[in-house]
Amino acid sequence: NESRLSVEDTAGPLHIFAPIFEVKSAGQSLPLIDASNMVSITLATNCDFAEGSTVTLTGLTETSPTTNGNTTNGTLSVTSSPQLTFVSGAGAWDQEQGELVLTVGPASLLRNTTYKVSFWVQNPAEPQAAPDVTVEGVVEIVDAVDAMGVYHAATYNAPVHPRLLDPANESR
Repeated sequence: NESRLSVEDTAGPLHIFAPIFEVKSAGQSLPLIDASNMVSITLATNCDFAEGSTVTLTGLTETSPTTNGNTTNGTLSVTSSPQLTFVSGAGAWDQEQGELVLTVGPASLLRNTTYKVSFWVQNPAEPQAAPDVTVEGVVEIVDAVDAMGVYHAATYNAPVHPRLLDPANESR
């Protein structure tokens, strides 16, 4: 009963599972027009995400980075708990697409562990309904074992299909 990605019983041939975000919620600090707004995301996965795996948030449209967000050259500073869950405490920010791509750091994302990440955006100048914000990812696996038990350096990427974020149960 080998454990792969912290998922039990994956040693059997063709035992397939789908990586998913079991917890996926989002909240905000200030829902007013033209305000600096801290967006907070809570995530937990059903398998380990190794260093180099990615988590992508989409649908963050009609926002712009704030001075609190420390945006430079297409990156957006993020705060995470545990600290430095994501590489450099920042993500690749595409304002036009409303997309933030976070790369998992050396500590990895561990199965059934809750992670929080937050970042600052500037709210739009006009009222709007909440956009559909989704989370998806790619789980990177950096080794493979052949039939002889020999490890081979290889990278395999398993998609984590997009899911809508649930609203947090609180507002401020």
